[in-house]
Amino acid sequence: MPSSEVDRRRKRTKPATTPDVAELPSLRVDDIAGEGAAALVARGMAYAEEYARIEHKPEMLLRNIAVVLIALRRAHDDMAGRSRAYRDAAAQIYRAANIAPNTRNRDGSDTSDRVQQAVRWHIGNMLRDELNEKELKSLSLSVASPLERQRTHRAIRSALSTSSKAAQKPDELDIPVKATADHLRLANAVRNIVAQLSPDVIDNAMTDGQRVKLHEELGALQEAIRVLRRHTGKRRSGA
Repeated sequence: MPSSEVDRRRKRTKPATTPDVAELPSLRVDDIAGEGAAALVARGMAYAEEYARIEHKPEMLLRNIAVVLIALRRAHDDMAGRSRAYRDAAAQIYRAANIAPNTRNRDGSDTSDRVQQAVRWHIGNMLRDELNEKELKSLSLSVASPLERQRTHRAIRSALSTSSKAAQKPDELDIPVKATADHLRLANAVRNIVAQLSPDVIDNAMTDGQRVKLHEELGALQEAIRVLRRHTGKRRSGA
């Protein structure tokens, strides 16, 4: 068979629907309703391969922007990022990507806010590696990183959820065994909640009035625990 004929057949049998992902940023079902099963598989494979190729790039780029901005802070001797010179330089970086304020996404969120919040998240975590506790406090920055604070909030929510599920009225309890188990869960939830209270937040973030209120609440909690421990310290006869 002449080579020209072979070339023509190859061209004819080559999947024509393997998509260039850049050409189809968004699809509707109607857009590909006329394609057969084989063509749809080829299209899906192309999208899956492209996704695998770029899956981690957005996060990596956000982290790299954060590294650059931290380096800029060092260059401007402004690790807190509050000077006009630093802010102008950071704004120039975002403008280069056409991330303008008030640009809306499909879900109504602000593109500029979303990207900058993500970068600030990375900056916050990286700064805790770059600066020691004394340096952070001198800049009025929390010692805990955003990641640590997120974990703390999750632990608090989990403890509150546990205590809420366990806190039932006595007449709602089925059997004594359930009541005793709930008491143990409640005590564990209280311990976990108190463990999330941070001396750093108390010392550096709370107002005098807030500290007074917290002191009163902790005192009331301490007294309630003291009363309960009178009973837990007793041993039943015959036990």
